[in-house]
Amino acid sequence: MKLLFADLFFIITISSFIHAQNETNDRPIKEGDTAPTFYLPALNGDKFFLRDYVGTPREFKPLPRRGLAISFFASWCAPCRKEIPELQNFRKKYPGDDYEIILINTGEKEEVVQKNVDEQGYWLPVLLDQYGVVAKKYCPADKSGAIMLPTLVIIGKDGIVSYIRTGYEEGNSDQIENVIRQFFQMTK
Repeated sequence: MKLLFADLFFIITISSFIHAQNETNDRPIKEGDTAPTFYLPALNGDKFFLRDYVGTPREFKPLPRRGLAISFFASWCAPCRKEIPELQNFRKKYPGDDYEIILINTGEKEEVVQKNVDEQGYWLPVLLDQYGVVAKKYCPADKSGAIMLPTLVIIGKDGIVSYIRTGYEEGNSDQIENVIRQFFQMTK
């Protein structure tokens, strides 16, 4: 009987700890947090590991660190269709190897994403987050729990989240350019 109570206490304690960890892991990041690592397949068939771009380089794969601007989007999102061309224009205006702009499609199947990318003429790298696992870590949600799109996240070379912004309105392009230039220390 004594052993049964000890086992039961242990199980309840571990369950509570795991539940608390899951609640913490389910909340979206904020500026100043270390970016949660992730892997996603790319639309072009490549594999994307965040650890290959930002944070401390791995001994077995010491790739150069570079900053990332990540835009979470969906094909049905009208503000996303306005923000992405601005990001593409920015990438053309400021070429370089010390930063990258990537798009992460959230919640859609590959065929839908491919059709949208082709129709809209997107050429920035597109990652597929079909089940919204990465978006849940990075994107704020509204009162109903729906992920807010577009969400723009900037991660420095050190792996620290420097900037998070949701939504897009006409005239935001100058603000986006200034923010990205500031964080990646670019000059005109």
